[in-house]
Amino acid sequence: MKQKTILHLAAVLLLFSLLTAVVGCGAGSPVAPETSPVAPETSAAATDAESAAASETPSEAATAAPVTTAPATTAAPEPEPQPQPETLKVVSFNIFYWDQQGSAKNNSSITFDATIDTRAPKLESLLAGEGIDILGVQEATSAWKAKLRGFSDFDMVGDKTSSSGEGGYILFRKEKLEQVADSYGRITLPALGKDANGNEVQPSEYPTHDRILTWVVLHLKNTDQYIIVLDTHLHHLQKNENDDLVREAQAKAILAKIEELKTKYSSYSRFSIALTGDMNSSPAQRGYATLSGVLSDSRKASVGSTVADEFATSPGFWYAGKSENNVCKNGWIIDYVFVSRNCTVKNYTMLHTATNLCAYGEYISDHNCVIAEIIPA
Repeated sequence: MKQKTILHLAAVLLLFSLLTAVVGCGAGSPVAPETSPVAPETSAAATDAESAAASETPSEAATAAPVTTAPATTAAPEPEPQPQPETLKVVSFNIFYWDQQGSAKNNSSITFDATIDTRAPKLESLLAGEGIDILGVQEATSAWKAKLRGFSDFDMVGDKTSSSGEGGYILFRKEKLEQVADSYGRITLPALGKDANGNEVQPSEYPTHDRILTWVVLHLKNTDQYIIVLDTHLHHLQKNENDDLVREAQAKAILAKIEELKTKYSSYSRFSIALTGDMNSSPAQRGYATLSGVLSDSRKASVGSTVADEFATSPGFWYAGKSENNVCKNGWIIDYVFVSRNCTVKNYTMLHTATNLCAYGEYISDHNCVIAEIIPA
């Protein structure tokens, strides 16, 4: 009985303790209901921008250059092509008075027809093929003159000498050039030379052929350019110093006439001079030295092509076999195109017209044809 009473009392005390605990909890500070905190929604783009901003260093953010677009530009116009300066092809050619059968100087067994009837068509083909504008010829006989008159693309001035009948003639392409009125003329050159003391000297053979200087003033059509063209053939003998002194006197007379013509036509603002001729004077002789002291030798003055000094301009009829390596190379240069210093010599060439190899026909003359392509003033 006593034991049951004790167990009952213990159960009452336990119940009392539990009730007291429950009441104590209800009498304290209120407890907030449990909730799960929810972060506000943000967009993925904003999150990416924030991440990028967070990763950018202050210096990079401060110095980032703004993106700009270059203004549109207009391409510069193409420059207009400049007109090319007018050029003239000027020839000096001793066409040889010979009018019969010929033979090669270096091989007499080589013979050929050297008549003017045979050679003249070859010369005309040469003028057309090379585009020649001005031709100064020497040793043109009456038979040659008749042929030259028939070259339909050219006009011609000139006349024969009184002694030999060989004339100095100037041909010019009439499509491109026209003669200034009353501008043709000629003089006879001195037959005597002068020594260092001023005394007159005779050539090794005297009297000899008359030597003349022929000239004409030409206008380049559709331009304001003019050119004084002169042609001559100086004393030919080479026997002693007196022959050289005669050529010197003749060269001085030519330069005096050129000065006279320059004065006469000084009203032309643009004019040049071209002198063609068989001067019978090599670069080592007085005649050449006199002329080259005032005028330019186109062979030496060319800014383009030229011909080496070893190649002769007057080899005589020359058989060269099958190669130009076999042409005459004795350095005998006597044919020239001289020009005034205000000209530019663009090119200088020589055709081997004295040989069997010329493209326009063999043995056109016993001289080679020399060509200066010039740009006149």
